[in-house]
Amino acid sequence: MKGKWYSFFVFWIIVLSFVGSYAQDAAQYDVDKLEVLHKETENYLEAFDYIKALSSGDQLIKNAEKLNNKFYQFLGYDLVQDVYERTLDYDNSIVYMHKGLDIAREMKSDSLIAWATNDLGVLYIKNNKNPQKGLNYLKESLRIELKIRNYGNALINYENLIDYYLKVNDLEAVKVYLGKLGSHQNTSYFTYTDKLYFNKFSSLYNLRVNKIDLAKQYAQKILDACKNKTFDELSYYEKVALVDAYSYMSRAYKALNNYKKAYEFNLSSAKYSKLIESEIKKKNLVNFKINYHNDYILKEQALVNKIKEKNQGLKTAFIVSSIVLFISIVILFLFFKTRTTYIEKLRKKNKAYLKAKQEAEQLSKIKSQFLSTVSHELRTPLYGVIGLSSILKNDIEDKTHKEDLDLLKFSADYLLSLINDVLLVNKIDSNSIVLKNSKFEIKGLINNIIKSFQYSLVQNHNDLQLSLDLDLPKYIKGDAIRISQILMNLIGNANKFNKNVDINVNVKCLEVYDKSYDIKFIIRDNGIGISKENQKSIFEEFTQVENYDNQIYQGGAGLGLSIVKRLLKLYNTEIELKSEIGKGAEFSFVLNLEKIDEDLNQTAISSQIDNKTTKKLNKSLKVLIVDDNIINQKITQKILSKHKIESCRVGSGEEAIKTIKRTYFDLILMDVNMPGISGIEATKRIREFNKNLPIIALTAVEMDEIEVKILNSGMNDMISKPYNEDRFIETILNNIN
Repeated sequence: MKGKWYSFFVFWIIVLSFVGSYAQDAAQYDVDKLEVLHKETENYLEAFDYIKALSSGDQLIKNAEKLNNKFYQFLGYDLVQDVYERTLDYDNSIVYMHKGLDIAREMKSDSLIAWATNDLGVLYIKNNKNPQKGLNYLKESLRIELKIRNYGNALINYENLIDYYLKVNDLEAVKVYLGKLGSHQNTSYFTYTDKLYFNKFSSLYNLRVNKIDLAKQYAQKILDACKNKTFDELSYYEKVALVDAYSYMSRAYKALNNYKKAYEFNLSSAKYSKLIESEIKKKNLVNFKINYHNDYILKEQALVNKIKEKNQGLKTAFIVSSIVLFISIVILFLFFKTRTTYIEKLRKKNKAYLKAKQEAEQLSKIKSQFLSTVSHELRTPLYGVIGLSSILKNDIEDKTHKEDLDLLKFSADYLLSLINDVLLVNKIDSNSIVLKNSKFEIKGLINNIIKSFQYSLVQNHNDLQLSLDLDLPKYIKGDAIRISQILMNLIGNANKFNKNVDINVNVKCLEVYDKSYDIKFIIRDNGIGISKENQKSIFEEFTQVENYDNQIYQGGAGLGLSIVKRLLKLYNTEIELKSEIGKGAEFSFVLNLEKIDEDLNQTAISSQIDNKTTKKLNKSLKVLIVDDNIINQKITQKILSKHKIESCRVGSGEEAIKTIKRTYFDLILMDVNMPGISGIEATKRIREFNKNLPIIALTAVEMDEIEVKILNSGMNDMISKPYNEDRFIETILNNIN
């Protein structure tokens, strides 16, 4: 009896395996059908057959809904809205794209949300009923694409934003986004189509700002790109770009009073424009709305009948499978009825997990908000402490008090460094750091870092030596701020954990490629060293190790090496450590940094020379200080006075606006956070009657958190409190000049 029961059980296991395999094949077949409909709809769109495209897209949506396939539902809504957009029915297009956005948000897919918001931004702008709403959607899409590092799609956002700002003739915004788009020209994701758009927008922008030669150059690039193809061989985007290029060349020659050339290019533009219109008419675009109703119903019915015929056999198989599955479920229920209890327990645990996850996310948001607020509140008084101590050091002759002030300033600088470290760890944890790519001088960067350690090196009786490879380029591209943070933490560790030692900073060029360098940074000391058992733990947060006498070093929070490791991870590289107790330690890492053309190097050098010359010439300057904190006002005024710069002080945004209307100033130093009218709001009001006056933001908030908001308000630059005095004066002079 036992053997028969066992055979019966094995038989049903085999049957269930067969049914499961069959169901899996059927599910894959369903996805394949959806993909066929998707490709079919895309092909109809490419052929300008909008009737068939609408029918096929609607069928894709219905089938995806039946199969509960959210992804293909989204694709269906996107394709249908594309049909309405091409036939200039923007109201229906917006309705379908909102449905797609709802699906994307339900799926919690950042990439699909960015896709939908970009399309909605374009549609609202084209519809011309609510262009501001369209602009907001475009910026939301750009923010998401940058967050998920989808830079190829971010280029499309830049192009749409440039197109919008050209329409409203906001040339400052066009210049900003053209610069961002152009900075990606040498990347792998900058496509041929992106190049066409960049040249097209650059030509139109330069026409608007009356730079005729540049406008011609960019238009000519489009003509050169298309000259080896016949008109029929060109893609739709190339054809449109070609028409625009001829039009811009015509306008450029007209501006140069060369009416013959202008007329020739205008004829070419009109000729190709008519060819595009003729091509669209041939594809039944004009008759779309007339024939839509009858043709759409007939096509839809034919497609439904075709699918029914193909699926009849599949339905029969599913009915048989369902009967077998039902019998199997009854048998399995008799054997495994106790599973209900376990499932219920699992559900409860899942609910508890979900609740804990939501609470953790909420706590993370609260932590970020708290740290941001606290950083501002701490930095503001620190600005007063550091500023006053620096001023008093220069004014007091008593050496005893000077030493006390040195200690006071050192303590304040140390506290500021600790605050910055905690905030940096929080930003890395929240994935809010994106590496920037701008030119800088390697030698100058490292020399500035070394200068910042002069006081602490003397205190610890340490000697710091710098060795630079002769093959190193003078200028290079990379994120100078993050590289500085890495080097300052490594050099700082070598200095504060050792006394009476030599510290060597060595920078080598390991490899030279077509567009980049592999550069190795080595920080070595001959101090106390690090034991083998501690060499992994020192890279963890809040970790401090013991020295020879089992005494824990009390300075710092144990964040420096953790920050180094996390920042290098953003560069896809790692820190290497070689050390033995009593024989010192060597930290090294390799960065791949982008090359700068020789012409750009020369430009940078010339610019630097010009800046130095200008600083010597400009002596009689008048600056307005806007700050609600009286201590900060006085400190800023004393620093300016020290450099022979005349200044006035006001305590609010309202006073600043009134003062600027009646008095001339060379520059404004504007605090961002003030009661009443904030610095950002005050700047917007000033820009209504004065477009050219340089305004620099003074803020204790992290730069990355507020940079976009500051620049969008009309400010020219920003300085973080508490600031380095040399950099503070340099920023002022750069903006005046």
